[in-house]
Amino acid sequence: MEKFISELKRGLIPFLFLISPLLFAAFTAGAQNCPTNGNTTISSLPNTFFPTTTATLPVNSWSIALGPSAYGSDPIAPGDILLLIQMQGAQINSVNDNTYGSGSSSNGGTGYTTTNLLAGNMEYVIAVNSVPLTGGTLQLGLPTQKAYKNAAYGTTGQYTYQIIRVPTYYNLTLNSTITAPRWNGSSGGVIVLYALNNIVMNNQTVDASGLGFRGGAGRTGGGGLSTWKNTDFMNPANGGGGANGSKGEGIAGTPKYSNNSYTAIETNPGGEGYPGGSNSQGAPGNAGGGGTDGNPGVANDQNTGGGGGGNAGAGGIGGNSWSTNVASGGRAGAAFSQVVPDRMVMGGGGGAGTSNNATGTPGSGMASGGAAGGGVVILYALNKITGTGTVKADGADANSTVQNDGAGGGGAGGSILIFSVAGNLNNITASANGGDGGSNETGGGANHGPGGGGGGGVIYSSMNLNAQTASGG
Repeated sequence: MEKFISELKRGLIPFLFLISPLLFAAFTAGAQNCPTNGNTTISSLPNTFFPTTTATLPVNSWSIALGPSAYGSDPIAPGDILLLIQMQGAQINSVNDNTYGSGSSSNGGTGYTTTNLLAGNMEYVIAVNSVPLTGGTLQLGLPTQKAYKNAAYGTTGQYTYQIIRVPTYYNLTLNSTITAPRWNGSSGGVIVLYALNNIVMNNQTVDASGLGFRGGAGRTGGGGLSTWKNTDFMNPANGGGGANGSKGEGIAGTPKYSNNSYTAIETNPGGEGYPGGSNSQGAPGNAGGGGTDGNPGVANDQNTGGGGGGNAGAGGIGGNSWSTNVASGGRAGAAFSQVVPDRMVMGGGGGAGTSNNATGTPGSGMASGGAAGGGVVILYALNKITGTGTVKADGADANSTVQNDGAGGGGAGGSILIFSVAGNLNNITASANGGDGGSNETGGGANHGPGGGGGGGVIYSSMNLNAQTASGG
């Protein structure tokens, strides 16, 4: 639950390396899409999001297959600037003990390995051809400089990357709150605004809060299989009556069941999403672990809390079991230690607490679900970002209406990058705070496990902001 705030000064060189291919290509291959004057006012998100279907995209690739657009109304045209970004791509150790995640017992059942780690890779590319909203093959004006991958989970983690259309403006004025589309497992969760001259904030907000990686779904279950123990770090979601809480979503995968803002339970069509199963206390990547019940094989009545998601800072551990006080709450989502200005990720989702009494609102155990992390926001102006404004990528708070059940973990703060070449940013306020873990009322004579707080996110800026916070929940 640390906080992480950084100015872009030390990270300026890698960021300019990221942006320089964009500028070169924009003014050569795609000059027709770069306005030389004028002002555009927007009241909603201008980006268009395409999931990708090319399985492996190595360095120096010239084309990408795109699926149908999930969000946005503008197709890709020749000369368009696009952001290519790897959303998930981390492998985990899936042994059922405290080496789960990173493979090291010193991390206590959380984290990821650096083998084939692609999460957070991103770069700008230029379209050579048109691609309709129904998808198709995209040809690039310059080859890719990083590697990308799509892959379902198997013996390791899950990989996804997306393409985001970034409209080019000369002067851009905001006329309303600009909100990111919710991450749906293959696209969304990001805002990118780009102006060749100025971005005018106009007292508006750019917001990706709670729209990043999703929390684990809260589900009510009875006793699990007799082989299930309160020392388990992973179990399948549907085994043994659904005992133990669901892990959150993060850079290493998507659980079988995730939390749609406490309005519905979403099901991963790809199955468990994590090797070894998507329930119990092990924390995969930067996602919070689900609570492992203190008595999972019999009654599932010793409820524990879900772990908080992580980003720049690690999340918090879910609370202990009810009357037996077993320390088997969801482990904390790990910090993403590879973060730099051209490699950022969304905040990890919180894990779900265990539930056998279905308390809280909404019912059926849903209130014990984990909360979503913050998304990614990138603002870039070749001259100035002016006016007063707010940029947010906070993690969501977990539900606190639970009573005689475990509560979910908070979502981690997301990632923000604000860059202007000239002027100052002293009228901009930015936050990437982690969400609070869920609390619960006393029930049956003792507290049930609360959720862990979400870890703080990351803020990079080219100069000092008016205020910036990236604290843990």
